[in-house]
Amino acid sequence: MIQEDIKSKYRPAGGKLRVVVITDGADNMSPGKYAGVRGFDPLQKNLLENGYDVEWNSIVVGNYDGLLFKKELSNSDQRLYESLCRATGGHFVSVGADGWNENDKDISAFLEAIEDSGYEDTEVDRIGRQEQYRLEAGKGGVEKFDWLPAIPRKPKDE
Repeated sequence: MIQEDIKSKYRPAGGKLRVVVITDGADNMSPGKYAGVRGFDPLQKNLLENGYDVEWNSIVVGNYDGLLFKKELSNSDQRLYESLCRATGGHFVSVGADGWNENDKDISAFLEAIEDSGYEDTEVDRIGRQEQYRLEAGKGGVEKFDWLPAIPRKPKDE
């Protein structure tokens, strides 16, 4: 389980922890309240309560049938994954029937964001993405999460 992996390998130390999840989106292995897309809610809440500032980045892939990737994720679940990532300042990409193509604008943007995310100025970008998400959530335009207020707010010039 992701929570156990994070807690056993990392200690909260005031910085962000960038996590990349590669999934088909069909969580059928997580126990109880952690099952399914909504399982990220108790996971994120628990990690925040324990001092972890996690930036979630997700790649959702369909199942490959030998010819094509077939979409396994509903549109509402895809929006939840995307919202989770955006709320934490991370990124989301869905790999559909075209497969993995680094020239695809969404995949290219995802890869660029991951590559650049270790630099100091990209933390300012992350904070900006989080603030944009908070504004959209306040207007009802995106998914709201109970744990969102617990994410530390940092000044953009910090």
